[in-house]
Amino acid sequence: MVKKLTAVLLTMCMAVSLLPMFAQAASKPDIKVGDYVKMGTYNNASILWRCVSIDDNGPLMLADRIVDTLAYDAKTNDNSNSKSHSRSYKRADYGSNYWRDSNMRSWLNSTAAAGKVDWLCGNPPKDGYVSGTGAYNNKAGFLNKFSKSEIAAMKTVTQRSLVSHPEYNKGIVEGDANSDLLYYTDISEVVANYDDSYFETTTEKVFLLDVKQANAVWKNLKGYYVAYNNDGMAWPYWLRTPVTDCNHDMRYVSSSGEVGRYAPWYSDLGVRPAFYLDTEYFVATSGSGTQGNPYIGSAPNKQEADYTISEPAEEANPDWNVSTEQSIQPTLGPWYSADGKYSNPTIPVYTIQKTRSDTENMVVVICGEGYTKSQQGKFINDVKRLWQEAMKYEPYRSYADRFNVYALCTASESTFDNGGSTFFDVIVDSYNSPVISNNLHGSQWKNHILERCIGPEFIEKIHDAHIKKTTDPNTIPTKPNGESNEYEPYYYVHDYIAQFAVVVNTKSDFGGAYNNREYGFHYFITPSDSYRAPKTFAHELGHSLLGLGDEYSNGYLLGDKELKSLNLSSVEDPAKIKWSQLLGFRNTYTCRNAYGSKMLVSSYECIMRDTNYQFCEVCRLQGYKRMSQLVKDAELYVATPEVKEYTGAYSSPSDFTDLETSSYYTYTSNRSGRLLSGNGKSRFNTDMNGKKIELRTVVQNVSDKQARQIRFKMWIRHSDGSVATDSSGNPLQTTQTFDIPVWNDKANFWPLGALDHIKSDFNSGLKSCSLIYQIPSDAQLLNGDTVAFQVLDENGNILADDNTETQRYTTVSIQYKFEDGTEIPNTAGGTFTVPYGTKLGLTPAKSLYGYEFVKADGLNEPIVSDGTVVTYYYKNKAASEEKPALAIDKASISLESSITMNFKVPKSSLSSYDDFYMTFKCNGKEEKATQYKQNGDYYVFSYKGINPQLMNDEVTAVLHAKKGNEEYTSPEKALSVKEYAYTLLDRYSSDEYSKLRTLLVDLLNYGAMAQKYVGYKTDNLVNSELTAVQKSWGSNGAEKFKNISDLNYKTISSPTAQWNTCGLVLNNSIMLRAKFSAKDVENKTVEIAFRNTKFTYDKNDFVNNGDGTYYVYCNELFAHELSDKLLLTVYENGVPCSNTMLFSVESYASVIQQSSAYKGTALDDLTQAMMRYGKSAAAYRT
Repeated sequence: MVKKLTAVLLTMCMAVSLLPMFAQAASKPDIKVGDYVKMGTYNNASILWRCVSIDDNGPLMLADRIVDTLAYDAKTNDNSNSKSHSRSYKRADYGSNYWRDSNMRSWLNSTAAAGKVDWLCGNPPKDGYVSGTGAYNNKAGFLNKFSKSEIAAMKTVTQRSLVSHPEYNKGIVEGDANSDLLYYTDISEVVANYDDSYFETTTEKVFLLDVKQANAVWKNLKGYYVAYNNDGMAWPYWLRTPVTDCNHDMRYVSSSGEVGRYAPWYSDLGVRPAFYLDTEYFVATSGSGTQGNPYIGSAPNKQEADYTISEPAEEANPDWNVSTEQSIQPTLGPWYSADGKYSNPTIPVYTIQKTRSDTENMVVVICGEGYTKSQQGKFINDVKRLWQEAMKYEPYRSYADRFNVYALCTASESTFDNGGSTFFDVIVDSYNSPVISNNLHGSQWKNHILERCIGPEFIEKIHDAHIKKTTDPNTIPTKPNGESNEYEPYYYVHDYIAQFAVVVNTKSDFGGAYNNREYGFHYFITPSDSYRAPKTFAHELGHSLLGLGDEYSNGYLLGDKELKSLNLSSVEDPAKIKWSQLLGFRNTYTCRNAYGSKMLVSSYECIMRDTNYQFCEVCRLQGYKRMSQLVKDAELYVATPEVKEYTGAYSSPSDFTDLETSSYYTYTSNRSGRLLSGNGKSRFNTDMNGKKIELRTVVQNVSDKQARQIRFKMWIRHSDGSVATDSSGNPLQTTQTFDIPVWNDKANFWPLGALDHIKSDFNSGLKSCSLIYQIPSDAQLLNGDTVAFQVLDENGNILADDNTETQRYTTVSIQYKFEDGTEIPNTAGGTFTVPYGTKLGLTPAKSLYGYEFVKADGLNEPIVSDGTVVTYYYKNKAASEEKPALAIDKASISLESSITMNFKVPKSSLSSYDDFYMTFKCNGKEEKATQYKQNGDYYVFSYKGINPQLMNDEVTAVLHAKKGNEEYTSPEKALSVKEYAYTLLDRYSSDEYSKLRTLLVDLLNYGAMAQKYVGYKTDNLVNSELTAVQKSWGSNGAEKFKNISDLNYKTISSPTAQWNTCGLVLNNSIMLRAKFSAKDVENKTVEIAFRNTKFTYDKNDFVNNGDGTYYVYCNELFAHELSDKLLLTVYENGVPCSNTMLFSVESYASVIQQSSAYKGTALDDLTQAMMRYGKSAAAYRT
């Protein structure tokens, strides 16, 4: 018995002693990029993972092979009310590209048995909802066959996941990102603007790669980002990054490695899961980390609850999700809040767009309806979206930077669609018209809440005018004689707030505008998320701000309404109708708005009739005039010109007497067949000999004091840009000048302060301008010819040309920050549309919420890409010390091997600083300059990176100075070679400066030829704006260049090095490249001598070609030295060991000139332009 017990004890001891030995066998491997781990099982096979990157979350592990082919998300909206379900639009057709509640995320993170997966969106991927036989609603979750310790080895991470516009439009977005992810297919470019793209953070263990992680795989392991299935075949696989400007498409990596787009409901793409390994707990029991011997392990010692992801619970006590730091607090008595729910509201104010002071711009105040406190983030994003889209319509677009837009977060107790209490008591009547009700909850003056309560409070607290309110809205003011004076005390509100708007949180489709300033009404109501919400917003703004009437309403238009309506009429005589001058221009006609109606409109294609269109020409003109009354410094209005073949049709009022629908479409069809501009440019052909063409536009003077003059230039342009001629060589071109009368009736056209538009003369200050030209019968027309034209003002400024109609537009956003880069509370930078290449001439408001303006970044740079951001910086009130002012005084250029731009800074301005330097930005590149020259009272910083093809590009310089621990910066100083050259040409145009004029013109011509040679911005050649007179100042005539090159100009006996060739490299600057051969270059140098200067290069400067030959490069030649003799000699230990070669840049030009292979090529043109420039530089220097 004793022996038996002892044996048992020994057995137990042996068992216990094995445990430490087992633990010692397991180890924590040092996981590196490229290591393999085997962990988990799917479809009865172990899964091999590879470490593809290491970031802040740890080692990123990617499945070595595709594990399955499944749809990303089912195409159904059966459960569109799911709490996490962000949108329904298009999901029923294609599935959703929203990662958070996708079927893919649900399945990858599920341990559930077959048929038990919790689908977060409530829409399982069942038959009929995914393509083919790809249903997986009855599959077990991906993690079902993973052990608990294997799941524990997967770290639960919170990471960035990009979202598309159905999400960010609803406020499902984090951080200050403000753009869509650009659509690139090359793996090296897919993260171009990733950090600025709309995103939210999601928390999970298993996920699909996003584009940034896929890009990291490519960077670290090259082709490994391309996936293969278990049969070894390359196979496409899903990413979790959506196509962000789309409602539905997902990105994926194709079998060839490109990043493409695909609808989520398709089932033929692969699933390649990824996770982050928890290296703190992961231990390997075997393996070395290679593909053939991977680490096998888990996290047995990590304690965590059973893993699941679930739909977020609805917020129990919603509170503000926006800052309340800047807000107004009106007091709303029983007339405005009878039940007291909104008697003392806090209304946070957000600046969406503020380009200038409120006293200079049109101020728009937009309030929310049916947004709870926790939905105000969505409200602000809704406002930004609606405003940005509305500003794409003319005439708003022309004034897009003249609006200051504020979002007022008027929070409701309930959402609009739930039927509970909302801030404004908006109701929708039986005619589908929304209105602020004055009796829904007994609040009899609720419909006056904007101009009596919110407006005065806003003007006093937020508006730059800061006018104190003098009337209590909860009492009825009286006149001195005791009569009630309900409305007049609030008229001033309309002078400072150009427009009130109410955005309703709903998908319902409605809209309404209310304009009766005499009785206090000046607002419109529009939905946030209807299928045409931005269009409705633009339409209703047309009513409220522009004074335009609905063009779809049937009925009569008589009496005073005829006079007030800017775009409607009942005058059937086309010679007397208000828009008679526009008849036949573009789609302007006169037609009944409906059969039998007395109401006449100018076009059936207008947003005031049908929201699928833009504004018609009459509405654009009237809208432009209206807004010109609300801001100063409005420009001359020139409607987009058009060119048509002139046949005499529709050229007099009598051609427009038929008012019926069919006649309108007959007219527009006739016009389209004759159109030769815009999208009709290509209709011009070689059969136009002897025919007439007409250039036409309408011009409105917005001044009542100064008459204006414009000039038409029209010519026939060959495809190479030259002007077509007749058989005698006469150019096919013509001009005509038009006098634009003053706008005498301006004071009657709804000026600032007027309560309504009563009556005005439509034709006052308006001129229809038409130039008719008959093409000669002997015109030498070619295929590809087009009609070119310009409309110029009296100073020669181009107001419109043949590219205006197809002008490219881009977007710019304005953001507001403190000097330290932190965002100013209660700002949410808005976005508006501007013509491509525009330089914004804005004057930032001196204060914002009481913060003092400091500087602006981005105002001096052309806007050439979507997502451009202009930043206004303001001083934080807490800043205790005024920063010393810095400034760059002057800028100039010098002509070296590449053009150098010099920026001068007064020495006195930097005397109190410890250190200073300058940064330059040009062509997307940035450079820091700490070296400078001293020139009298100035420090001179030089930027030498201006290659000849970059003369159009601005160099932006910023001076930086340090004082103690503080760093200060100057305003930007921006200048281009083009701008500098044209300025000097204008300033020194007299004959006494003839050499300078020639040099400047030759410089611009050289730049243009360089652009053509390297293919850089050839649609905007730097010399394209030279006038005919200026062109005549350039070097003319063909000059024969001299070739003085001689490889053995001076000889020595028994040279050990020989010169082979010498030429130029012209891509960047004028750089000499000489080739020599030598057994070795140890102790050898090359000396290049010209004039009285020598440059020496040693072996560290040579480029070894690997065949016993070497290149030496020299870019020290200045422009005036291109014809100078250059002597090149190889030295060994200071003694010549080669013959001396003679060369000049002109010799190279001579070789090109004399070679038939180069004749007429871009290289030939470039070298000739280069030599003319060099010779004029030499002439000017002497």
